[in-house]
Amino acid sequence: KCKMQVATKTEEPWSFSMLPTARVFTPTLKEFSNPLKYISSIKDVAKTTGIIKIIPPEGWAPPFAAKIDKFVFTPRVQKLNELEAKSRCHFQFMEGLAKFWHLQGVDVKIPNVEYKPLDVYLLHKIVQEFGGYDKCCREKKWSAVCKKLKYKDRSPTNTVRQHYEKIIHPYV
Repeated sequence: KCKMQVATKTEEPWSFSMLPTARVFTPTLKEFSNPLKYISSIKDVAKTTGIIKIIPPEGWAPPFAAKIDKFVFTPRVQKLNELEAKSRCHFQFMEGLAKFWHLQGVDVKIPNVEYKPLDVYLLHKIVQEFGGYDKCCREKKWSAVCKKLKYKDRSPTNTVRQHYEKIIHPYV
């Protein structure tokens, strides 16, 4: 529970007191030969003050922990236009969908509808807006779904529903 303190007439409404500075440790090269052991030896001081500063001795070089010959990572290409939350949600949904089908042993390809790739994430969002797959089927909302997907024709209604059933419905 958060309580707000109201200043009395004699107190200043905003007061600031300096925090104590952190204790600084400067170990010798011998003491710091095993950094984890050294940190363990001063942990009681750190617990009481909450923060400490350790300045490594002159000439100390941390051992390189990564094995360069076995070190592999996949860089993630992050486009500036994909930094907003909407794009992250889209990416996370598509990544989850791809992982789901990969675990099923199925290689899913994004289908084309009216000569354009189907936006699977947008289709999922629109179906959720209409109350989900069952409600779209029960109330025959698939033509409205296609309209929101900006398809010109009513003809892709069954195709879009079938793609949803095949690709998205087992995942959600």
